[in-house]
Amino acid sequence: MALSGFECGTITRAHVGGVSLVLTDDMHRVLGGAGMLSASGRSRAFDAAADGYGRGEGAEMLVIATDADGASAFAILPAGVINQDGRSSSLTAPSGTSQQDVIETATRLATANDSNHEEKVVHAHGTGTALGDPIEANAALRALGRRDGARSLQATKSHYGHAEPAAGIVTLRAA
Repeated sequence: MALSGFECGTITRAHVGGVSLVLTDDMHRVLGGAGMLSASGRSRAFDAAADGYGRGEGAEMLVIATDADGASAFAILPAGVINQDGRSSSLTAPSGTSQQDVIETATRLATANDSNHEEKVVHAHGTGTALGDPIEANAALRALGRRDGARSLQATKSHYGHAEPAAGIVTLRAA
């Protein structure tokens, strides 16, 4: 099977990216009207001053390549997992059970080949709301327990704003 001139399995370089541009105020009005946006325009995930999120613009591109021997020349994370929350009570209320499941799965994958692996930073969705942030923080605590060693719970959107369609790639790069 050919894919853009390459045989499947022989691609030596891939460009992976995402872009978020706020070109109209339509979504800003909708999100603001729903009470999802921060009055200050800043995301303060896991902060007592959290009052919603700030929208962000950005673009991120990663180049993933192999070397002459076919070995990976660029690695970012030892494991990556995605999930779908399923039914939640609202758009801003993540499922704690689903959050815990995805963190536990990622931890199992990361430690499969490295028994000494210890999460130092957990990059979370971080809704920046009094409803969503405790659900996510408690899910991380249940999944990871209270182990020794420094650990930080962070949300990339607190640094860059919520890059909406580019949020995944921006967070991957921040990790």
